[in-house]
Amino acid sequence: SRTPTHLQIPPPSAYYLTLVNIRVGAKTIDNVMIAPKSDMQIPLPTGAQGSVTFQTVNDYGALTSATTASLG
Repeated sequence: SRTPTHLQIPPPSAYYLTLVNIRVGAKTIDNVMIAPKSDMQIPLPTGAQGSVTFQTVNDYGALTSATTASLG
């Protein structure tokens, strides 16, 4: 979900989740690691709109395919 200034990531699972290559519109956001059963708020760049694109790191250290979601 989204607040005016942050992207809210809900608790993903009982495992760590690493998000990399995060882009909001044309702006890049730092990579993040989310602890098990924790949520995280990622600050959004000023005026962020459009979509967010990211990849995750799997259990073997490889990058997954990029996922894109609307900031709606």
